[in-house]
Amino acid sequence: MIFFFPILDSSIMPILSVYGFYGSISFVFLICYTIYYGEKNGIILALVLGLIQDLLYIHVIGINMLCNIVVVYCIVQIREILNKEKKLLISILTFLYSCLKGGIVFIIFFLIKQNYNLYSIFFPSIINFIICFLLYKSFYKFFNSKQMKKEWNFKER
Repeated sequence: MIFFFPILDSSIMPILSVYGFYGSISFVFLICYTIYYGEKNGIILALVLGLIQDLLYIHVIGINMLCNIVVVYCIVQIREILNKEKKLLISILTFLYSCLKGGIVFIIFFLIKQNYNLYSIFFPSIINFIICFLLYKSFYKFFNSKQMKKEWNFKER
């Protein structure tokens, strides 16, 4: 199941691109998952999804893993005060964390003297907001299912 979202990201999302920019269902899922399950599970998922994203898109190991872990850390700092049932709030946070991730990637690319378009921060963040707004209820139901608690909760293993 963990490979399902990166497959969607690399196959379906480019078809749904806007001006060549597209969001990441994997990243939106990571944010929602971390809000629901917390730090330990979020970090493990961030590492796995980050590695897959690095291998599929950037071909530089570590950039997405680093960005995902920073985002998970930020989420963990506020997750206790969040109402997990408010999809608009979670969607806005997804937008902000997508901008944060884009900003980190921008800084890394700047430091290694690579070109990075600032639109690559804003447009995918808006698309991630829309993805989260549309899919959050489904994710929330999935997180509350017995299957999810048995198969995905890393703490219980």
